[in-house]
Formats: sequence, C-alpha cells, structure tokens
Amino acid sequence: MPHLDEALVGAPDGARNVSAPARVIDLGSFERNIAAMQAHCDRAGLKLRPHAKTHKSSAIARRQIKAGAVGQCCAKLGEAEALAAAGIDGLPVTSPVVTPRGVSRALTTVAI
Repeated sequence: MPHLDEALVGAPDGARNVSAPARVIDLGSFERNIAAMQAHCDRAGLKLRPHAKTHKSSAIARRQIKAGAVGQCCAKLGEAEALAAAGIDGLPVTSPVVTPRGVSRALTTVAI
C-alpha cells in the first residue's frame, strides 16, 4: 500500500507539504551522521550504543547496528519491547524498572 505522501518524496518543497505528524529526514545527512559517529567511536576504541528515545525507529536502529553499533539504549521498557519485537537485540533500559509487572515484562520480553 503506497504511503499517503509518497508522491512528495523528492518533489520540490515536498517536505513542506507532508501530512503532519511525520518523520522526515535528509537521507544523505542521516547516513553521514551515522558513519561519522561510528568512525569517532571506532577511533576512540569505544562501543556505540545510541539512545533509541531520539528516533523510536527499528529501521534507524538497524542502520546504526549495521554501521557497527552494538545495540540501542532505551529510556523506557516500552521502547525496548517495541525494538525487541522488531528483532533488535542489546537493549538496556536506562530508567529504573521497579514495579513487579515491569520487572516481569523485562524478564520475559526484552533481550538484553
């Protein structure tokens, strides 16, 4: 099924006419930023684990991991659950999980 705004991709002023809310990125800048951050971490001998709260996207997480990231950090358990359901591994949750229900969810659905 075509996306509602598919015809606007690449069109002059297309981004100005996209139905809101929408996630719109400059693909070239996006790819350069992923490569630059990974290269910086590689030079410094660091393992990169970007925070998924910024993008909340399994497609972006996959691109970051393909570039060399070891996984993603998640601010909330629900973010980790959504990425885990999309097949993303290596998902520490950076906020405390303190309720019995939350702990149960973490133990049964999130691959850390």
